[in-house]
Amino acid sequence: MKTLFLFLLCLLAGCQGKKTTNYKIVLKNQFTTSIPVEFSTQFSTTFKWGNMAFITNVSNKILVLDELNFSSDSIIEFPDYEANDIGTISLNQFKNSIIGHSEKRNGFIEFADGKATYYPLNLSDYFIVDNRKSSGHFISPSKMIISLTKGDLSYFPKEMIDEKLTTFGVYDYSQMKVTDFFGSYPKEILEAKGNYPKEFQIPFNLIYGDKLIVGYPLSDDLISYSLDDFNDFESKKVESNIFKLPAPFSDREDRYEVFKLFYYSNKYGPISYHEDLDIFSRIVIHELSVNSKDACDRKYSVILFDKNLEKIEEIEVSDIYNSDWSFALPTPTGFLLSGICENYLGEDYFIYNAYVDLIKI
Repeated sequence: MKTLFLFLLCLLAGCQGKKTTNYKIVLKNQFTTSIPVEFSTQFSTTFKWGNMAFITNVSNKILVLDELNFSSDSIIEFPDYEANDIGTISLNQFKNSIIGHSEKRNGFIEFADGKATYYPLNLSDYFIVDNRKSSGHFISPSKMIISLTKGDLSYFPKEMIDEKLTTFGVYDYSQMKVTDFFGSYPKEILEAKGNYPKEFQIPFNLIYGDKLIVGYPLSDDLISYSLDDFNDFESKKVESNIFKLPAPFSDREDRYEVFKLFYYSNKYGPISYHEDLDIFSRIVIHELSVNSKDACDRKYSVILFDKNLEKIEEIEVSDIYNSDWSFALPTPTGFLLSGICENYLGEDYFIYNAYVDLIKI
């Protein structure tokens, strides 16, 4: 009788089972593209530029690639700059310009409208604004979000920052200084002692609308900050069901040993948005045996989640296409992957050569 009562109550209240959305990842196509050797072997940054192109930089040149077949669309050369003058690059979508960091010159170079303009930085600002940490997230024509490590904080007066509550800054190129501070380290970093490499402290992040979504390699949590008010944020666990993260490296002082442990351990990789599917992904990098002689033995999975940081599911992907998924580039429907493990064609070919799609089932 009690069971019947609960059943009728459920019908009257409109009870429904929890809806689940399942996806699978399929290999869409592989392709072969021969491009100049100097770009295939030394590129340092590759990302989408507009709807049709990827760009990569080497030396004092920038290569523009057609997205559909990765044929060389154009090569932009800057003869006034020496080889290796330009380091990592990021895109300022507000000005349709490229920002290149010059390690030799301690400054940055802006490429726009066929011209290159050099902006010197003092040494402390150069290391703070190093866009290998910033991920190139411009939030206005002159302002870019930068990640701050514990070492970076030493460049600022203590009254300006809280060492536990300062993980990001906003660098204003028009004023040539950091104008805002915000963020908080996850407990895994706060609890660690001794020599904690900066690689652990640099998060993966992306801009979605008016939000900055952040995930650290050794934290299950994802954090969403409002770009309108940096104090407005939420944090949720978006964790793997396949592995557990290692304990904070608090008892190890040797930097090499800590970095070695970090390299082989379970950790998280990039987070991405796939606009045609309106879902997000987080790469999961599984533990690699210290006895392994081949990095291609490592396994990967992908966590899918929605704009509310609610996990949808986790998909194991290594058997679909054996690649270093930690360098996967997002596409509107899936990922662009390198063929370093499964389809390596040699140094005369660009390393990215396979598309995989997320398919709803």
